[in-house]
Amino acid sequence: MSLKAKFILLSKILLAFCGASLLALSAWVFAGWALGSVNHPDPTPSPTPTPPQIATPDTTKILHGIGRWQMAHVCPVAPNFAITNFHVVHDEDKVYPLMVSNDLGQESIFSVRYAYPWTDLVGGHLKSPVQFYPVSQETPVAGEPVWWVGYNFQSASSAFATQVFSGHISRLVAHHLIIDSPTVQGSSGSCVLNSHGYVIAIIEAIIVTNDNAKETAAIGVWGSTLDPMLHK
Repeated sequence: MSLKAKFILLSKILLAFCGASLLALSAWVFAGWALGSVNHPDPTPSPTPTPPQIATPDTTKILHGIGRWQMAHVCPVAPNFAITNFHVVHDEDKVYPLMVSNDLGQESIFSVRYAYPWTDLVGGHLKSPVQFYPVSQETPVAGEPVWWVGYNFQSASSAFATQVFSGHISRLVAHHLIIDSPTVQGSSGSCVLNSHGYVIAIIEAIIVTNDNAKETAAIGVWGSTLDPMLHK
């Protein structure tokens, strides 16, 4: 074989080798790009999202009451009209007025005008107008968060200070709310507010179950419950 023929053959071998190498390199680069573009699951689990915090509604308009027989609360649902429990104002077959005030510094006198004989609920006139809460027209549902107030008797220095309570509705029974958190003595008559700041009930009693758990019962006032009182 001549020198020229050998040179031509060697050149063809080199070109073939370079071509194969370039093809392999191109394939490797393309495979890497393709694999990188695929969304692979992150092996690190995502943290569980924190549920949004629901702001406590304004409770400063709920009225604290002290009367002849009871220290309790009154729930204002109009400038001159409020509701509370029958057991708060009734004793010895008579009903008595309550001196009331709120955390805004407003004072008034609550006098009973209407009573529902089938439940522990009364409505009455406020001598001086106060700020009030709208009544919810929506029926509450189990699991819904609620808020109310009572007196703080944890120490002498905090006696009669406002204490805000909260819980969730366990169930609805006979137009009453059963709430999964205990209340305290003196909270009877407090507005029970939903997350929109609307009245859906008033506190009535604390319940102790057979396993010594404590829940709260509240009389429902949503919807048209108060219409016979408000529209008389």
